[in-house]
Amino acid sequence: MNNYKKIQVYSNPRSGSTYFAGMMELYLRQYSVLNEPLNPSVARLESEEIFVASANEAIKQINNTDYIIVKNHALHLSNIYIAKYPELIERYLEIPFYNIGLFRRSVFDLLVSLIISRKTKVWGPPYTYKDTTMTITKEEFDIAAEICLRNFNVFIDNKFGIKFDEVHYYEDLHGYPCMDFGNLEMCPVMPNMLVKHTFGIEMRTPDKRDVISNFDDMAIWLNQYLDEHNIHDVLDIDENFMIQNIKWNMRNDT
Repeated sequence: MNNYKKIQVYSNPRSGSTYFAGMMELYLRQYSVLNEPLNPSVARLESEEIFVASANEAIKQINNTDYIIVKNHALHLSNIYIAKYPELIERYLEIPFYNIGLFRRSVFDLLVSLIISRKTKVWGPPYTYKDTTMTITKEEFDIAAEICLRNFNVFIDNKFGIKFDEVHYYEDLHGYPCMDFGNLEMCPVMPNMLVKHTFGIEMRTPDKRDVISNFDDMAIWLNQYLDEHNIHDVLDIDENFMIQNIKWNMRNDT
């Protein structure tokens, strides 16, 4: 583990990164998690100056901390505030991270999850909406679809040339820490040697069919959206709305 002192979990929103980082922290006891250090919401809710100060402090903290797990979203590296302060991203990219890419291939599942979070303003547990039912409008769907597809493009485009040491897919996670940590290449022991934890069970979201009254409309609307916006020209998406043929920039590529 000595070669993995600074770890970055690099993902899109609604892709399981909160669970993933927390799961790693369970087994890497000397590590702490830093959550989204370049999140531009600080600039929107506070001020641009506070965002810059916060980002600078986060970069300093990462560099000065021996063992740290940084949870980051690809779109945060490309936000409009970062673009105005290129020295921030330059200093961040110089950090010698062990990069783990976490990617949710299902456009449909990620989109529905994003829609629910945007509508309820609930982005993590406890999921207070679990006993309610909501109806999604076409306008809400289209706004979320634009955000969702843009996030996919930013991640796959990999503008800053992030080199990944490992890539994992949300669809392959079991939701049981000992199994998911055991599947990491950096895991130093066999999965059956890991202590079992219940962490993650409370983080599972309610069944979306129980929450959205017009759930079946979502697939129809997504097909229409993909066709109307020529998304298939940009992303290779199969009939089950799964993104295919992603070319990852791996650190060990020759």
